[in-house]
Amino acid sequence: MGIYERLTAKREDSDQLKKCMEATVDALLQGKTDVEHPGMLLGDIQSGKTRAFTGVIALGFDKAYDLTVVFTKGTRALVKQTVQRFKSEFQEFEAEDILRIYDVMEMPEDLNEYIIDRQKLIIVVKKEDDNLARLKKIFFEVYESLSKRKVIIVDDEADFVSIGYRSKKNDNGGKDIDMNIISRQISDFRKSLVAGSDYLQVTATPYSLYLQPEQIEVKEETFAPMRPKFTIVLPRHEKYIGSEYYFEESQREDSPAQYLFQAINEEELKNLSKTHGNILGNVLNSSKIQNFREAIINYLVAGCIRILQAEKEGIHNYKSSFIVHTETGKV
Repeated sequence: MGIYERLTAKREDSDQLKKCMEATVDALLQGKTDVEHPGMLLGDIQSGKTRAFTGVIALGFDKAYDLTVVFTKGTRALVKQTVQRFKSEFQEFEAEDILRIYDVMEMPEDLNEYIIDRQKLIIVVKKEDDNLARLKKIFFEVYESLSKRKVIIVDDEADFVSIGYRSKKNDNGGKDIDMNIISRQISDFRKSLVAGSDYLQVTATPYSLYLQPEQIEVKEETFAPMRPKFTIVLPRHEKYIGSEYYFEESQREDSPAQYLFQAINEEELKNLSKTHGNILGNVLNSSKIQNFREAIINYLVAGCIRILQAEKEGIHNYKSSFIVHTETGKV
């Protein structure tokens, strides 16, 4: 069995999800796309996009590609989380020396030829200028043979950072439009890959990508296009909770969705952002954070219920997190 068949069997992927992943790879291989003409995997927020493009990577390895570069946004911690997830998904294949997974910033420069030229590789790259400069060095200086292998780029949250423009003053006092540094680096990398390589955009918010021109020319310089040539829509899994639940079902008085949204007093947000240290040290008693305290109590109660439910299901050491953003901004 190939990587894809073994992976999907282990994960017990649904037929619907497998059809989506297979359709994505088929569309990439039909010749309508390349590194300068991307395809798109479109999915709702928290609908399983990472699971889906992991399957696409696996099938892509079986059918055509030697190497995957995954562009990811966010923090160093998110990159680490992405690498760990791939290592978990492909654990048996790493153990069998079929593939290797690296954070581009931690990728060794003394790997042997067998790894570089014979194994499948997944390289995770944060969309940040130092990471992209490191990717260029790895491909075209440290391991030049990588630049001759067929690559599939998976651009997670492709509408974030991968495309962007800036305005700057010229010598005549006017303004010129130029491509952002990171967007330029991604474009240059895409255009340098060999024929047979491909570029897959993954996002839940594709609007800015669909509105891009067929050709991007800035200051007489041509950049790799961002407008997708095809779109495959990721199906929602049966337990998916999204916009309909939050915005439609929440209006029904007989639905638990009505309790999802609770307005926070503006003064409470100000108190949290300015003096959060003192307030959080007295979270159970402070009169200034009633909404925040209720949220914590709700989380603790709900978390205990989920632990009990998980134990009945045979799941031990159930873990969850409480995340709160106390800063607000205006555009």
